[in-house]
Amino acid sequence: MRSLRAIGWFVLIIGTAAPNRLIGSALSLDQNFHPPAFRTSVYAGGVAILPSGKIVLYRNYETLKQESTGPITRYFADGTLDQSFNFGSDFYFVNAVAPFDVDKLIVSAAQSIYQQPYANVGEIVRPIIVRRILRVNEDGSVDPSFNSGAKTTGLVQVIVVQQDSKILVAGSFTDFAGASRQGIVRLLADGTVDPDFAAVTLQSPSSEVIPRIWTLAIVPTDGKIIIGGTFSGVNGVDYPGIARLNPDGTLDPSFQPSGFGGGSSTRGIVLQNDHKILIGGLFTLSSHPNSTLVPVIRLDLDGTADQSYGCFTCFSNLNFFLINSLAIQIDDKVIAAGNSVYRFNTDGSIDDSFQQPELIERGLYQGPSAASVQLDTDGRIVVAGTFSNVKNAGDAGPVGEHFSLARLNSDGTVDTTFVTHDETAEKEAPIAFRLERNGFTKVVFGLSLFPPYDPVIPHNVGRLGPDGSIDTTFDPLGLVDPESLGSNFLAEKAAFLPNGALFLTGINEFGSEMQGVLLPDGSLVPNYEPYAYDFTDVTPYGSTVLIGNPGERFQFSVELQRLNGDGSIDTSFYLDPQIAHDAFEFDSSSHIVSAAIGSSIVGVLQDGKILFSYLAADHTYRLVRLNADGSIDSSFQAGAVPVPSQVTTVVNIAPCYPNIPCEIDARPGVTAPYAPFQDAQELASGQVIVVGEFDGYGSSTANGIVRLNHDGSVDGNFRPGSGAEWTQTAETAIAHPAIDNIELSTDAKLLITGTFEAFNGMPAPGIASLNLDGSPDLTFVAPVVREKFDIRQAKLQRQSDGSYLLSGPYSVPGQSPAPSFVHLNNATKFRTEALVRHGLNVVATFDAAAGNTYRLEYKNALTDDTWTRVPGVADLTASKTGLARLTDPGAASVSQRFYRVRLVP
Repeated sequence: MRSLRAIGWFVLIIGTAAPNRLIGSALSLDQNFHPPAFRTSVYAGGVAILPSGKIVLYRNYETLKQESTGPITRYFADGTLDQSFNFGSDFYFVNAVAPFDVDKLIVSAAQSIYQQPYANVGEIVRPIIVRRILRVNEDGSVDPSFNSGAKTTGLVQVIVVQQDSKILVAGSFTDFAGASRQGIVRLLADGTVDPDFAAVTLQSPSSEVIPRIWTLAIVPTDGKIIIGGTFSGVNGVDYPGIARLNPDGTLDPSFQPSGFGGGSSTRGIVLQNDHKILIGGLFTLSSHPNSTLVPVIRLDLDGTADQSYGCFTCFSNLNFFLINSLAIQIDDKVIAAGNSVYRFNTDGSIDDSFQQPELIERGLYQGPSAASVQLDTDGRIVVAGTFSNVKNAGDAGPVGEHFSLARLNSDGTVDTTFVTHDETAEKEAPIAFRLERNGFTKVVFGLSLFPPYDPVIPHNVGRLGPDGSIDTTFDPLGLVDPESLGSNFLAEKAAFLPNGALFLTGINEFGSEMQGVLLPDGSLVPNYEPYAYDFTDVTPYGSTVLIGNPGERFQFSVELQRLNGDGSIDTSFYLDPQIAHDAFEFDSSSHIVSAAIGSSIVGVLQDGKILFSYLAADHTYRLVRLNADGSIDSSFQAGAVPVPSQVTTVVNIAPCYPNIPCEIDARPGVTAPYAPFQDAQELASGQVIVVGEFDGYGSSTANGIVRLNHDGSVDGNFRPGSGAEWTQTAETAIAHPAIDNIELSTDAKLLITGTFEAFNGMPAPGIASLNLDGSPDLTFVAPVVREKFDIRQAKLQRQSDGSYLLSGPYSVPGQSPAPSFVHLNNATKFRTEALVRHGLNVVATFDAAAGNTYRLEYKNALTDDTWTRVPGVADLTASKTGLARLTDPGAASVSQRFYRVRLVP
């Protein structure tokens, strides 16, 4: 989202002849700009020990902080990184891993193609991802002989390989390989679904909880399968989070769990030597008061709880929270992972001889915990989870480095011979940036999807040198009042204002939302009022900002606000009530039935009007133009694009708009999987080019791009042909090629980025140049390539010198790792839009950026080597972004002159 600016280009004038355009050079990659591979530390959560003794770390991360490895990392037994294993970057969110045939793996890995499509997951908008079951070779490559159709859109939580090489896959999915399979499925060794394993149905313990299998174990004597998780029944029969299946998947009715209740789900299952069953979670036993929570209980072979087994004072004495994983020793003692690591005796009591380690967590918003535990062959304990280090109880501090992965000796003390030196991480790219006149680039990062919210740079706000390196001397927020945006403030969203100021919103050390404006001199706007809610959209509007979607995940009350310069709400701006009316579905009594949730600021026009899109109750996404006061501009013909929709969690309805009933209770929320209008660019003619993810606009065919006249009608003279296309990827009902950014170049071309693979039949790797009529620029050579499986958003912005900065899912051919932030040079720089003779003067009109200085220069012949400053014409420092003018008062005294407007460093 950005303010829209008119285009400019060089012209020449000979006497009074009509101007002719000079052809500019193509964009090129700045080979001198080498920013680091930005990473933020993110905890892992899963660990597996291979038959060779090597250790595999996985779950919910993308790579290592200092090394590109992909979302699975393999270590030697001493903790050193096994660099012969590289899973690559085509997958992420690896939720389950199981050893297969020595050092091969069976893996559940998520994959999103071009980020498509999107869905609201809790409070975060994420792609709807496909989880594939893969067989991974010893070097980390994917085995192509394994069935590529082994996939699901639901979560896979656990994988177990049977002795006959058949593969049990379990989780919270409802389909697998296109067939109805809920919670569990068995695959043959080649990855095809085993037709001899019966389908299972799971019942949920409540309407708001998705039934899920967290863990399973196979009884070695008879091959029966014990499943545990969050469910209240199996195949319509009541089961309290644990059940037993026959080897063919049918329900084993001889297993009747009784004598216990659950305050949580079953998270771990292990079998004793006598095949009695130990389960971990939070439980109560029928022989003890309901207030007594037991972390591990024992069941007899028929499912009856052993009332004598258990640690009945654990939660009161040891501050237990939840057991996440269990492992069992050969002597039937049990290792449990939770908020620490514990060992239980054979009667279920806590083993006081085990030196419970202390987990350390450096993040701001969650406590440390162990998520997965495994036993090595020599009795040592390997643990993974949300911790940044581990130390022995009573020690002053840790010895060595153990980020998310540690090994304990058999007595619970930290094994200091095992040191990984590595931190698991997420890739990051700047969400806002601006090239300064001194060649430095200010950048802002957002919060990582997962704790510990470890910033890429202090406060997520920093500066890069002309070569792209991080300027470690730049930390303005470290110097300001900690009650404002200093101390532990982390930026979440940002917008650069025309005067060079930076609007920031983020969270403080207590997780509260805060906003402020950082001035170019490093100071903050004093007494800036923090807004009460978070918001998903920030767009510059003159000297202040528009904020979109504040709090809409929780209540549908506001979609768009404008702030004053001090951060207070601009009460002169009020979003047209027609928009809220369109978003509500009413019953026959005019009561609200549901609310459509989704809107975006597409762009701000030169005259202060706003292009705004929103989801309506009729399942269309609408594009309107708002006046400066927030009312709908009736002179603009609104457009609509049909989109799929889905009902999500309830939202509180409290709009109280004029003529709309005030509803204070909850209603279903309707969302769209993607926002079809993503960016726009205003032309000097007053027309606007709108881009996004759509295959039509109104009654017109438009694949991702359309040009609208000033009145909102479609311009039939704009001819992009087939527009954005996929040539290697298949379209679906909710997945289409998209254009996500558009900018006007200084050579009268349109630069676009997106998830397309071609444009109007011409190959285009996610970036393309178009002529003003929409046709592809055949002279353009793409300097970067869109990464197909990267989940980051792309952001393209033209800078004040005419060059471009591009962040997100792009790589440079021949460079590894992908930089995620590149600078594209533009040798043509600025050009004038028009030269007009007014009497004896020649007026050059050009595209200016606020705060930059421009000079009018000339030469008398094309063969001249140098340009000369026009006598008597002072340099112009633009006070605002937009069209500006420089005038040559002496043009009448010469026969010919060639002009240019140059940016003054």
